[in-house]
Amino acid sequence: MQVAVEDQEQLLASLEQVAQGEEVVLTRTGVPVARVVPIPKPRLEGAEREAAIQRLEKLLRKGIPLGGVAPTKEEMHARD
Repeated sequence: MQVAVEDQEQLLASLEQVAQGEEVVLTRTGVPVARVVPIPKPRLEGAEREAAIQRLEKLLRKGIPLGGVAPTKEEMHARD
């Protein structure tokens, strides 16, 4: 949907459409100047989201194996 920037009433109505999930293109003298899109809603909410965060934190603390041999602390901090 295209909305003229000069028409403030239409702009406010368009924001309601964006809130409902529609994309709006703002125009000035017929030339597109901006695109207003809805912010994506989180896929997970509440307890399910918290559980996913906890699983991710556990993985990050444990480390994700990338194959090969992990360097020692001394090797990681060695200066050449």
